[in-house]
Amino acid sequence: MAEIGLIGQAKSILATIRATLKDGHILATPEVIEQRAAICEACPKLRVKKGKYACVTCGCGFKRKIAVSGSSCPLGKW
Repeated sequence: MAEIGLIGQAKSILATIRATLKDGHILATPEVIEQRAAICEACPKLRVKKGKYACVTCGCGFKRKIAVSGSSCPLGKW
């Protein structure tokens, strides 16, 4: 999958917001965050972008992405 552009990143953010509102919880549990972090840290799509880790597939910042309850991996890993 190619790197995502600005429009694709905006769509990903909106999908996450919708899922989070549906779920009713903003933050994932510490256990879920830990599981997601382990998966992302092993993924070759996690790269340093502007001094921070980010997923090059969805364009999201690593720490924020794994902490939001309604977020999901664009590669279907979690």
